[in-house]
Amino acid sequence: MPVGSDKVTEFWAQVCLDTDTAFVNCIPSFIASDETWAKKFQEKNIPCIGDDIKGQVGATIVPRTLAKLCNDRGTKIEKTYQINVGGNTDFLNMKEQDRLVSKKISKTESVQSQLDERLDDDQIYVVLLISFLS
Repeated sequence: MPVGSDKVTEFWAQVCLDTDTAFVNCIPSFIASDETWAKKFQEKNIPCIGDDIKGQVGATIVPRTLAKLCNDRGTKIEKTYQINVGGNTDFLNMKEQDRLVSKKISKTESVQSQLDERLDDDQIYVVLLISFLS
């Protein structure tokens, strides 16, 4: 599902609850980390994992790793950015700011989690659509 598909993600999460099926969420729509949803899955003893799985080798791992490296070496990061360049529907959907909210949170927290001191959230930038790359 494309970025920003929160309602569809919630629909499928509910289907999994209704059918006693594990839920693996690979996009940044927050289910596993949402207290209400997590409780529903815990009460039924159904596995629920995900919320933009970082184990994939994607664009976020590079700034995340660089942030950790700088932090480990004693360098203080004051600002950072990540330019996501692509032409697929994921990037097209991210042009709509309401779809970008969860993606920005996910990418921001990915970098923030590697730092001893949090940056202001508005100091991490994330999107660019290049239509001819489609």
